[in-house]
Amino acid sequence: MKAFYRLFYYISIVLTSILAGVTIAGAFVGNAAPDSFKFMPFIGLILPILLLANLASAIYWTIRWRCWVFIPLIAIFSNWGYISCVLQSPFFSPASSPMVKMNVYTPGVLTVATYNVDAFNHEHTGYSCKEIASYMRNLQADILCFQEFGINDEFGIDSISAALSNWPYHYIPSSPEGKNLLQLAVFSRYPIKEEHLIIYPDSKNCSLACDIEINGRTIRLFNNHLQTTEVSQNKRKLEKGLYLDGEDIFYADGTTDTKVINVNELNILGKHNYENVMAAVGMSVSFGVPMDKIVEVLKRFQAVEHRIEYVTEKRGVKFYNDSKGTNPDAAIKGIQAMNRPTVLIGGGYDKDSAYDEWIDSFDGKVKKLVLLGATRDKIAETARAHGFEDIEMADTFEEAFAKCVENAKPGDAVLLSPACASWGMFKNYEERGDKFKELVNNL
Repeated sequence: MKAFYRLFYYISIVLTSILAGVTIAGAFVGNAAPDSFKFMPFIGLILPILLLANLASAIYWTIRWRCWVFIPLIAIFSNWGYISCVLQSPFFSPASSPMVKMNVYTPGVLTVATYNVDAFNHEHTGYSCKEIASYMRNLQADILCFQEFGINDEFGIDSISAALSNWPYHYIPSSPEGKNLLQLAVFSRYPIKEEHLIIYPDSKNCSLACDIEINGRTIRLFNNHLQTTEVSQNKRKLEKGLYLDGEDIFYADGTTDTKVINVNELNILGKHNYENVMAAVGMSVSFGVPMDKIVEVLKRFQAVEHRIEYVTEKRGVKFYNDSKGTNPDAAIKGIQAMNRPTVLIGGGYDKDSAYDEWIDSFDGKVKKLVLLGATRDKIAETARAHGFEDIEMADTFEEAFAKCVENAKPGDAVLLSPACASWGMFKNYEERGDKFKELVNNL
């Protein structure tokens, strides 16, 4: 029994040391490049749990009255900067000088606020903008950095500048011709001397830099909107599992990588659908279905009716029915799924939606927009405000379809994804989709 307790004692020391070592590593997470130290960000995510575990370890060794208590204590105090920022109490305040208190103006300290405003919620009255301005005035913020700034005609730049009049200097870079960037803006109490927009290839994200003169000194400020939506397992090769490499789906069994299918052989579009295909393949393989049978079914499978539904190809043009795209958010998926230049049918019943994000999703894919219905003028106005000018109007659905066929060239796609309800022209979206398919099949 004595030998058992001694073994337990030594194991406890080893586990305490390992726990402390990992926790101490967590103090340096912010200095580690994720591409070189892939495990470090995960330590940062679980750091609160690690600190609590070290606290429990310290209590354990204190009760046992052993000197090993210093090991978890070292780990805890090595993360004091993190602890003092999280706890935010008079006893745990950051040891920086001067002392900065949250939500309280501190004289002699430059205050910079950053806010992703999502186009101020596309509100016509500017309520969100005014509330943000009021809050920042109370904090006496010196510089405001906005991401996804966005402006609409009802509450434009003059109105925004008036609401933010406490910050008289601003830099609002516009997107270069042919680019639809997620707009940034900087508002400052101090003069902005130099400014520069930083564009990233093949991305709507961007950064801006500006030099701001503050009491005879110049600081350089960067405002960034970086990618946050492309974390996907299908973008990397796996030792075991399914992954997307270019346009090919592969299955890895741990020894060999087998090509399953090229996505162009499928009758469905969009990365979300490719992920669904991989999930289906994975489940089928696990149940022992032969790969040739899986591929055979994949090639025959058709999309859900009216949801990015492939109709047929006529004269080198592919036709897709996405009549179920009855709002901008749903219609964005339809646009994102397209893999060729697209002539788009949009418009319909007015549900008082905002179409800014839908227009931004065109991202060079849509070559012409054909509009009809009660929303056609509203959508056209929004599109032109975002720099998209290739627009045609139609009075009837048949006319809209004819204009699409006229403008579509071999290698193009014609997509019905209206971003609006069908009411007023059709009983429901199914009837609208059926009409589209009828017109396609009658070509």
